Amino acid sequence: LDRVIVVRTDKYSENELRHIIKVRCEEESIGMDNDTLRVLVDIATRGGLKYALNLLTLSNVRASKRGVRMSVADIQRTYELFMDPFRATQ
Repeated sequence: LDRVIVVRTDKYSENELRHIIKVRCEEESIGMDNDTLRVLVDIATRGGLKYALNLLTLSNVRASKRGVRMSVADIQRTYELFMDPFRATQ
């Protein structure tokens, strides 16, 4: 135990989450409006960033198959299909 370093981490702020999600969208060439981004930031705040980014990818696949731009409806549908760890344990 004398060689253990404790690293304290803090949760991301809403602005940091928004920035991370925007960067991910740019990297994956995903277009979305501000309402869709707001919903993803809310989900990331409650369910975690990893979960929100997974929803982003899955929702984009869903929208791409239909040949449309990703919307809040796509996020909501994938949110219903795939549970985050917090909802799954309740």
